[in-house]
Amino acid sequence: MRRAVLPLLLLALLGAGCGDLDLQFGGLDTGSLEAQILADVDARFPVDFEDVTCPEGIEPRAGDVFVCRVHAADGSVGVVEVTQLAGDSEACADITGASESGEVCVEWELTEVLAPEEAGAGEGS
Repeated sequence: MRRAVLPLLLLALLGAGCGDLDLQFGGLDTGSLEAQILADVDARFPVDFEDVTCPEGIEPRAGDVFVCRVHAADGSVGVVEVTQLAGDSEACADITGASESGEVCVEWELTEVLAPEEAGAGEGS
């Protein structure tokens, strides 16, 4: 059984940032966030990541945390923890391209990578 090389990346800090994370009716523009996370993981890791899924309707609230999933071509799934920070905080100032909304910016970290057999391929992971 083939084990993914992704577990070696498990402890790596994925990224922080937010370029033009806009607010939309019903919450954060998760489509924009998904594109940013995908671009970041593609630039940092030698793995063929294909897609990112984040929950919809996330309300912009500093301190709130939610989980997105990054899907690799081999069926592995990375768990990405996204933390919302107050837009006027020092932490946001340190994030390149922080949100111009003034409400929140986000930072994210790859916290876990599940091999295909652990990710439950086909179970809507």
